[in-house]
Amino acid sequence: MDIMTLNRTIALLAVFAMAAGVLAATTVYAQLREVADPDASQVRIAAEADAVVAHLKLEGEVADKVRAVLIERGNKIAKMRSEMRARRGSGQQAGNMRLVADAITKDTEKALAELLSEEQLKAYSSYMKEQRARRGRGRRGG
Repeated sequence: MDIMTLNRTIALLAVFAMAAGVLAATTVYAQLREVADPDASQVRIAAEADAVVAHLKLEGEVADKVRAVLIERGNKIAKMRSEMRARRGSGQQAGNMRLVADAITKDTEKALAELLSEEQLKAYSSYMKEQRARRGRGRRGG
């Protein structure tokens, strides 16, 4: 490897390191903002529910009911995260957050199954997978 290639490689690595640092700082800032301002969390939860309703092109009473289910889901997730942060700070065992999140997801999907058609449920599932992948929270191994 010549010196020019080495310099380019080092510069590229430096750019990636800076980008990773900015991303990490932004994520931490967003989490701290939600802890400091619970209203920000409620606004985010409502916006996410509205995005799902819009994506599924729901209207009227069904849209309102689906929005309520999704807001309830968001509140449960927010509460779980808050409890996990509190436990982490006190040194207590946190338990298995993934199991709790899976139970919340199962409850949400059960409630949505009573409101949506099979096709709409598939669209919801696909949309949520896309959102997790965009946030880097896709599940490993399938």
